[in-house]
Amino acid sequence: MSFPSVSVIMPVYNGEAFVREALASVRDQSVPPLETIVVDDGSTDRTGELLQDKPGVTLLRQKNAGASAARNAGLARASGEWIAFLDADDIWTPCKLEKQLSLALAQPELGMIAGRHLPFLEPGTKCPAWLNPQHLSDGTQSFVSSVLLFRRALLDRIGPFNESLRFAEDFEWVARARTAGVLIGSVPDIVLHRRVHASNTSHQLRGAQGDVTRALMQIVQKRRSASPSP
Repeated sequence: MSFPSVSVIMPVYNGEAFVREALASVRDQSVPPLETIVVDDGSTDRTGELLQDKPGVTLLRQKNAGASAARNAGLARASGEWIAFLDADDIWTPCKLEKQLSLALAQPELGMIAGRHLPFLEPGTKCPAWLNPQHLSDGTQSFVSSVLLFRRALLDRIGPFNESLRFAEDFEWVARARTAGVLIGSVPDIVLHRRVHASNTSHQLRGAQGDVTRALMQIVQKRRSASPSP
């Protein structure tokens, strides 16, 4: 079967501990992507050194501006028909792209493909309050960025990621897509192992509350403006 081309975009900030494992999960895909673009968002650790001259990786560097800006920088360079994001501390299952592309071919009206993710705790990390312990064994339906696969052409309708948001930017972008009427499908399989560790759990969520609230308000405003007047 011939599959459409996929550009993988990986934003990373101080990801030296995990980025190589994330990249290995891209390299081991049963359907290889067209390209892998890693955007180093001003890392101060050895991330840039580890990625320098990495085979099969296009490395972009920028001053620290947040995940939204890093995703947009990668999108500006991407040339694939489909886009897949992978955070530098997450791990794809080997058939992630194949399963989602197969659904895309079977249902060409879909603009975005979701799936399930299985969270796992990094050794020494306690289960945070926001994580349902049952998901650690059963997984959960997900629209986090590392799960999604979407058509590159959607950017003309939805626009780029909101760079004023430091958190919840993927949530806000998917909500905009839904408001615009984008058809979203989902595979029943677990396509992502999502790492839970100290720097992405409770203290970041507390700091993200303002961004989440602002994202919700923007979504509501967009829906109101899109609704016909009574």
